[in-house]
Amino acid sequence: MKYWIPLTIFLLPLLWNLLRPGFYTSHDGEWMVIRLTAFHDALRQGQFPVRWLPRLNHGYGYPVANFLYPLPFYLAEPVYFLTGDPAAAIQFIMAISVVSMALGMFAWLHSGNKILSSLIGSLTYVYSPYVAFNLYQRGSLGEIAAMGIVPWIFWAVSRNKLPLASLFLAMLILSHNVVAILFLPLIVAYKFYKSYKGYKNYKPATVFLILGIGLAAFFWMPALFELRFVRTGQISVSDFQNEYLTFTEALNRTGIVTAIFSAGAPLFFLTKSSSWLWETLKFAQVIQFPWRLLSLFSFISAAISSRFINKISDIVTPRHCEERSDVAISAGLPRFGTSDVPPLTMTIVIVVVSFASSIKYLTPTSFINRPPEYYQTNDDTTTVRAEYTPIWVTDLPQKRPEIPQVHYYPGWKIFIDGKETSIADPKSTGGILSPAAPPNNPQSIQFRFAETPLRTFANLLSIAAALVWLRFSSPPQTPSLQSPQ
Repeated sequence: MKYWIPLTIFLLPLLWNLLRPGFYTSHDGEWMVIRLTAFHDALRQGQFPVRWLPRLNHGYGYPVANFLYPLPFYLAEPVYFLTGDPAAAIQFIMAISVVSMALGMFAWLHSGNKILSSLIGSLTYVYSPYVAFNLYQRGSLGEIAAMGIVPWIFWAVSRNKLPLASLFLAMLILSHNVVAILFLPLIVAYKFYKSYKGYKNYKPATVFLILGIGLAAFFWMPALFELRFVRTGQISVSDFQNEYLTFTEALNRTGIVTAIFSAGAPLFFLTKSSSWLWETLKFAQVIQFPWRLLSLFSFISAAISSRFINKISDIVTPRHCEERSDVAISAGLPRFGTSDVPPLTMTIVIVVVSFASSIKYLTPTSFINRPPEYYQTNDDTTTVRAEYTPIWVTDLPQKRPEIPQVHYYPGWKIFIDGKETSIADPKSTGGILSPAAPPNNPQSIQFRFAETPLRTFANLLSIAAALVWLRFSSPPQTPSLQSPQ
């Protein structure tokens, strides 16, 4: 714990622009702010879990929260509620996620490693250029939040804290769909490796995975099975062939340290030289951009750099004859001696190179200072090509309708004079929600968004997993000893 405050101070260059008033221009950042305000409105209307955002898509509604990483918005909700500033709430979650990256990586690597090696793993992770690129160029709230959760999964697994590991795994799934898919094989491999070392007991590993996936079932299950109801399968959000980087671009976005400790793998996967492999694996559509692999490579290379420094330190400094400074000991500081100079020097070099690689992404191109009302009234879809528009919609809306209308989506119910009535075939209405028989009094119509049987089952599955999780996480009861009468 005593190293966490100094470690957080090292993050100030990365966090500085998140702490400034106003918001910065980025690809998705302001969309995340708009989505938070719509998410907040849906919560206030009693929708939980939040799936349908009524204000978006020009007032026709949009099921984006049913498909894309809801956890960062749940986390931002209390901050927004208390401050009334949606931009500050989003920036707060981004900043907390960066701090979580550093502290989680340090906590995981510190088991069995020295302070220097843990420090270098933590700082090379947060100062990998991809983190700054996600923050200040893309404004990718979901990826930043997910990268802040990943180290805690490994920390919990390494210490056999399986209930926490399951909870963090569920949080990862809820934070970013694609990042969770990329990391899941590594998490599974690490857990089974730890189980093998722990007397080959694989049962806890299986329970940990099932429990974590079950806790997040209320999100991933509807998101997976309801993709057929939206246009995302019919629309290409990005052309994968146009997202390859040149070698120089790949090196800049990867960073020298990440490139070295990942054996140059990103320089292959991010450039067109790997196109034949992507086309063979048919994995391109899932991750959308080849450079998304950098979230995985940044983590792996940071862990490898930490082990590298730890091994160098063991070679240079035998544990039985370490020289320590009495001044450092009395001050309660890390005890570096003369034999620690080589690994310390190498640590400084690696951290400085990591920081230098990120500098080009640390400063946003410009700042904007919009009032909260701008975000609270904006009715964009907050996605690139309105790809989560229901498939029954024939004409994409360009502005709010003069008479309020709602797009049909499974879960909508119509009540006339308090009685549920049948819904017209959305194909015949152009995707507009309307009753099968027009009522005598249009004012008597009420629309309610409810859970479908599939969503209800997914919700119940998550509740069941939560009950099991509480059972596993509760401390064992020790019988009290009573004195004989």
